[in-house]
Amino acid sequence: MSDHTLRPALKGPAIASLKPAKNNNTVYTGTLERGNNDIGALSDCLRTAWACLGGAAVDWAGFISGYCAIQDKRSLSMLRGGLPLYQWDHRREFWAKPRIGRLFCTQQHRVHELLAKRRPDGTAEAVR
Repeated sequence: MSDHTLRPALKGPAIASLKPAKNNNTVYTGTLERGNNDIGALSDCLRTAWACLGGAAVDWAGFISGYCAIQDKRSLSMLRGGLPLYQWDHRREFWAKPRIGRLFCTQQHRVHELLAKRRPDGTAEAVR
């Protein structure tokens, strides 16, 4: 194993290129596997590293604390119904309201008995 992340898609070419080596004790494992749970795949990778390189090769305490932190965030997210974990900033708008809707909501003119009221799609120059 090296310090580079090994991809399962490259397993075939990597094994084929390492076959001619004299001491072919190479074990190939990936950190992620398509269609499998990410935590399960990483656990398998760490288990293989532990079996091949010895107990000092894997920081199990770090893995377990990271796993618990991920599970806490996931369970908190499930409790919140998928809402983000950050606070909302209501001072900033991320979409533009249509002019008609904005004028309708912020209209300050009263209804005139004879002229009715100004239409939201009109402008100051062209009264409708």
